[in-house]
Amino acid sequence: MIEDKDIVRTQIIEEAAKIFGHFGYKKTSMEQIALALNKGKSSIYYYFTSKEAIFEAVIEKEVAFMRKKNHEAMAKASNVAEKFKAYIVSRMKGFEEMANMYQVLKNEYLSHITFINQIRKRYDHQEIENIRLILEEGVGSGEFNISNTELAAVAIATAIKGLEIPLFFSGEKVNVEHQLENLVHIVFNGILIRK
Repeated sequence: MIEDKDIVRTQIIEEAAKIFGHFGYKKTSMEQIALALNKGKSSIYYYFTSKEAIFEAVIEKEVAFMRKKNHEAMAKASNVAEKFKAYIVSRMKGFEEMANMYQVLKNEYLSHITFINQIRKRYDHQEIENIRLILEEGVGSGEFNISNTELAAVAIATAIKGLEIPLFFSGEKVNVEHQLENLVHIVFNGILIRK
């Protein structure tokens, strides 16, 4: 019986995601992935040229899943301000569910690998674009007063990224939703006391 190539690729990605999530990128081998699938290592190479190619496919799948969750969260919002809040909360909480993308952001060893940096740059660019589109929608609806949505999107994406370390990488248990509510409050209302 001939296996469908897309089905086998999906099985490899799903199994590899578990192994990478458990052992980390560096300690995972093609042999472990093949063994988990009851396949020979050479058959894995038929579908993916390297461990790097599998890891990249795993990350792409996680990012696509998170993008879908973000869109679902935003679709429930009744206005653009709520959509913006939903995006930030969904995006940050999504990292807790994505073990491998979490590794990409946290692990300094991985930052020396070219394709990992390309994934990070691509993700950062998508993040800024997502935020810019929400801000432009808010300006268009009259909810936001922003003269330069591109610059604002970069600033907000940078602030969100800056929260990743204290929220997820410090090892302490924190109330993510509460911290994100504080960030959203500052973004919407600033730090000045209104008189």
